Parts: sequence; C-alpha cells; structure tokens
Amino acid sequence: MKAPEFDYQYASSLAHASELLSNAGGQAKLIAGGQSLLQLLNQRLIAPQLLVDIRHIDALKDIKEHEEKIEIGACVTSAALEDGVVAGTAGELLAHVASQIGYRSVRNQGTLGGAVAFADPAGDWPATMMSLNAVINVLGSGGEREISIHEFYRAPFVSVLQDTEIIVSLSIPKLASHTKWSYWKFSPTIGEVTKAIGIAIRDPEISDHRLALGAANGIPCRPTGIEDAWQAHNAAYADRDAMKRTIAALDVADDDYKLQCLTIAAERAIAGTYP
Repeated sequence: MKAPEFDYQYASSLAHASELLSNAGGQAKLIAGGQSLLQLLNQRLIAPQLLVDIRHIDALKDIKEHEEKIEIGACVTSAALEDGVVAGTAGELLAHVASQIGYRSVRNQGTLGGAVAFADPAGDWPATMMSLNAVINVLGSGGEREISIHEFYRAPFVSVLQDTEIIVSLSIPKLASHTKWSYWKFSPTIGEVTKAIGIAIRDPEISDHRLALGAANGIPCRPTGIEDAWQAHNAAYADRDAMKRTIAALDVADDDYKLQCLTIAAERAIAGTYP
C-alpha cells in the first residue's frame, strides 16, 4: 500500500514550523527521521494534508549540559546517542538503549523526539524516558510549556501533544557516577516487534530504585509496588509471583504470555543493577 497524497514543506526555523502547523488546521504532521511516520502513512492509518520537515532545524539538534540536567534536542538521532554524544552515566544508558534499536540504518534516521511523540507502546525511548523522569519541552501557538513524561501519554499512540505543538527537547536529570542501571529487552529477532522491556536504575547512596516497563499493552509504566518492595529489600528483588501479581493489577497484559514476558523483564532488569 502507498501513502496518500500530501504537500511537503521544509521548515527553516522553529518559528516557521510552528507557523506551518498553525495554518494547517490540524491537518499537518511533523517529519524528521520518518521511521514511525512513514509506516503509518503507507498503511493509510493517517492521511495528513501536509508534512512539515523539521530535520534541518539546528536548534533541534542541540545538546546542552546544565548543572543538574541534560537537555537533548528532539532531532538528535538514535545513532548519535549510540555514539556517545551525551556524557556521563545517563549517556551510557542512552547509548546502550540506542544500540538495541533495530538496525544502524534505522538508528541513523530515527530521532529521539519522534520516537517519544509517536507513543509506540513497543518503542524503546518512551519507557527509557519514563525511567529517567524526563521532562518534555514543547513549543506551540500558545507558547512554550513543559510536560512531565509521566503525564505525556494517554494511550498507545496517543499523547497530550497538541496538533500545533513541536517537541523541542527532552530534559533528563543527571545520574550520579555510582548509579547502576540495567536494560533488558525481549525481541525474538532484530527488528521484530518487542515483547517486553525492563529498565532499572539504582542509586544506592540515596536509595533511589526505579523500574520502568515498556512494550506492554498500554503506555509505558512504573510499577510502584515493585519499586517499593525492591527499595524495602535493598537487594536484588526476585519474588517473581509477587511481581507478577503487581504487574497483572496494572492491566498491561492481555494474556499470560505477555504477563510472563513483562515479569521476566522486570526481574532481569533489577538483577542487572547488581554485580
């Protein structure tokens, strides 16, 4: 199947892109890498009248390091993250996650902002950003606003992002050098739809224990019941039955196979933060 007809315009700046979106009356879509968008177009699941190409806007490729956070431009590619453009412990986590995404050709084109915006429940970046407590910086006709990743997703492929808004960057708090992290992903073959993702982050000095699950039947989630039990044990938490019950209560698995995949993802991600 081929994509429906549409107009195509390059945006020369953020202001230009915002103007094009505002004038389109909700009938425009942004394109940067196109790794998610083109599939939806070819399947005719969406039919925008206009595509606005933002990949040449330099402001969307910036990486800014602040005292307590790192701000990553929306058009930074997965390949760039894999190659280590973000420093520190958080950068190491991002590089590892990026290396697990499809093929290098996909990572060369796919952008961080695009992956977050499309809210694919099987995507690597939404769950990763949730584990990092990211804040999404957006620009729209009403000005700028910040959205916590925990408030960004409403349902699979649905977010609070408005038709006239552009993700400019994502801000993530820095991780201390002693922070341990682990990423576990189950995909039967490279490039196939992911069955389960588990991301665990542990800072032993401040007793910070985080777990994010992705590729669930819904939006990425933070199973706080497992996080609390893990923190209480202050050791590798491996009560599989209890973890399974906690995940089942979140209603993120429609059968026992998916539930088992997510449970194993949680268990192995937590175990991976210990020597």
